[in-house]
Amino acid sequence: MGETRLFCRERKGYSSFMADIFISHARTDRDTVQKLASALEADNFSIWWDQRLESGAEFSADIERELNAAKAVIVCWSKDSIK
Repeated sequence: MGETRLFCRERKGYSSFMADIFISHARTDRDTVQKLASALEADNFSIWWDQRLESGAEFSADIERELNAAKAVIVCWSKDSIK
């Protein structure tokens, strides 16, 4: 898959949190992101990424809500994510 770089930015000013960390990624990087999410969950962080989308859900609204509620955001950059 090549090199994947991570960027994490703390989100401040939100009064209620649904997940500690929101992970943004390209679908083709799903296997790598699953490993990252599992490692973070093992360290007791709650994680949200698109694997958590429920079928029939309004995707853009769900993503925006979860992104705004997260304490931190990790963006997984790869050659596929920048296409």
